[in-house]
Amino acid sequence: MCLCLDLYSAVLLGILYLFFGTLPLVFRTNHDMNLWQSGLTFLGIITGMCLAAASNPIWSRRLPPATLGGVLILIALFWFGWTTDPSVHWMVPVVGSGVFGCGMLLAFMGIFTFLVDAYPQYAASALASNSFARCSISGMKNSTQYHNPC
Repeated sequence: MCLCLDLYSAVLLGILYLFFGTLPLVFRTNHDMNLWQSGLTFLGIITGMCLAAASNPIWSRRLPPATLGGVLILIALFWFGWTTDPSVHWMVPVVGSGVFGCGMLLAFMGIFTFLVDAYPQYAASALASNSFARCSISGMKNSTQYHNPC
């Protein structure tokens, strides 16, 4: 179970890093925004994460936020992917990225809480393995992004 949650959270962090590279590309090319305008599109992810963090006191158990987060992540990825066309208003994919930010933080809260509750004696090791998996996957993504074949 720990390995599955580690891989899931690592993939989520990798997708978040892909958003960091995709948002400026989408909004500068498809919507003709300049640099500072495309930088403001990150406010969608930040707003979604703030909403998820504000809802933290509501969640008293460990798995419901992760379940809701997983559903929101799927909805948000399709939402963002289908609305990046130049004919669609720029605010629609920004809201989709906000839904992704909310779902990602809910999933992380559920995963971290589950790991601590499920493995109380080894909580530090469970969270360390999760951090190692997240950093390994995100490091592989970043190293292949800037690879120069020349």
